Amino acid sequence: MVDLERELPPIEAPPPARVVRVEGPRQWLAFPASASASELVSRIAAEYPLMDLSVREPDIEAVIAKMLASLAGTPNPGRASGTARHVTLVAVWRR
Repeated sequence: MVDLERELPPIEAPPPARVVRVEGPRQWLAFPASASASELVSRIAAEYPLMDLSVREPDIEAVIAKMLASLAGTPNPGRASGTARHVTLVAVWRR
């Protein structure tokens, strides 16, 4: 979770990171687990008024559900598509 000083437009994340959800001052970004979280965090801290940060791995249940669905050849019964391959960064902006 990233707390910023004020509400701003969606974060311009460098690829392969991308904004996946915006809800008021809160933003969620996703990026492959193989990408460097430290580089993304450094860039956000340099370009936005950062107050707090949290990086969250996907739920193990969603990862397992996606793997089992893939083995069975059925659609993923878990959460969002790509959950197993992405880390989620939550950005919160406060005024």
